[in-house]
Formats: sequence, structure tokens, C-alpha cells
Amino acid sequence: MKKNGVINPKLMEAITGLYHYDTIMIADLGFPVPKGVQVIDLSLVKGVPSFQQVMRALFNECVFDEVWIDENMAKWNKPLYQYVTESLPEQKINEVGFPELKELASKCKVIVKCGEFKPSANMILQSFSGGKASVEKFTVSFPPEFE
Repeated sequence: MKKNGVINPKLMEAITGLYHYDTIMIADLGFPVPKGVQVIDLSLVKGVPSFQQVMRALFNECVFDEVWIDENMAKWNKPLYQYVTESLPEQKINEVGFPELKELASKCKVIVKCGEFKPSANMILQSFSGGKASVEKFTVSFPPEFE
């Protein structure tokens, strides 16, 4: 039995199946899931789990070197935009239009639905593998309120 980290069996299976440059998406309640993409719906009630909780869980299990977010996140969801940009100082953050984000979502290995109900709470993460120095470079430290 796992002692720490992600305990959802479907999510853990998806995480361990990621290879270099595979993508996984964290999606809010309203994101339109493209046909044919595997979905792991973690939502319980509005706001649970939050985008930040799912983001933290994924980054604590995997290494991601690049992410894509909706360019409107900065405008419509400033606190989340600030959280994402401050939490990921080494990752390349691509801000794209919603149509492009939907197109990129159609190529994701899996979409993880959270209970987030705030606008533009969607992010695609690209998995990364490499030597110890590369892995350490992309390790993320999150604020303690989300421990």
C-alpha cells in the first residue's frame, strides 16, 4: 500500500504511464473534454479538489518542464495565474487562446477533472525525463498552505 502521494489508482496508473513529452491536463468542471481522450474525474463537490491541490499532487509525483494555460487566466482568474506563475519558475509557461488549448487537450494522454469552478482553471503539463540535474531543475516548491 502506498504511504504517500497520489492514492487514486486510475490517476497513479496514468502518471506511471507517462513518457518523455507526454501531456496530461488538469481541467476545471466546465472544460469540454475532447472525444477519445481518457478522463479521470476527481471532482466531488464544487471546489473539491481544487486546481491547486491537483496541480500539487501531479508535480509531487512527476517532472514537468513545460505547461500551457489559457491566455485569459491572468484576466479572469488572477489568483490562480499568480499561483501558477510563481510556483513554476523554471517551467516554460505558454499562454494560448482557448481554441488552441482545446486542440492541445485532444492530444493529451489523460485529462484530470478537478472540482474547480473558477474560470480558466485549465493547464496542460508536459512530462519530462532526464538526469538528476534536469530533474532537480524542474522540481517545484509550493506554498505551505497546500501541504
